[in-house]
Amino acid sequence: MSDPNTNESPAQLREFAERQKAAAEQAAVELEALRAENRTNALLAAGVDTSSPLGEMFADAYKGELKVDAIKEQWLKVAPAAAPATAPVVDDGPSAEELAQAAQRNALTTGGQPPGEEPTPHPNAAAMANWNKARNEGKSRETADREYVQTIMNAAAAGDERILS
Repeated sequence: MSDPNTNESPAQLREFAERQKAAAEQAAVELEALRAENRTNALLAAGVDTSSPLGEMFADAYKGELKVDAIKEQWLKVAPAAAPATAPVVDDGPSAEELAQAAQRNALTTGGQPPGEEPTPHPNAAAMANWNKARNEGKSRETADREYVQTIMNAAAAGDERILS
């Protein structure tokens, strides 16, 4: 049907109009798909990461011209700046100084002496040494027992955790 002015039946003309309408609708769908593809290509060429949430929002919201420079200018206004490249931190574990400090902390929390102080004997050992000394000096057992108890009580009064636990 090259000329619609020919003597054709109304059914043929209706069929021709329907084919033309379907072709026009198909062309409109294809045109819209091409426009969407061109838009996506322009966004990608401008450096917009359309797979990220921010890139998706930008692509949906951008209404400007589809020129790479214009898109890039707007994208740089909203895109976060790239983090500067830094060398990875390598952890070699605790240093010798850190290990020494940890050992001092452990010693102090378990009843040890602070660095630089003379260690004191355990109150039980000191009390027993006093008891033996008193007995060796010829003192009575009751007197030696009092010195033993006195040594323990003095340590407890001084707050010595070793005797209180």
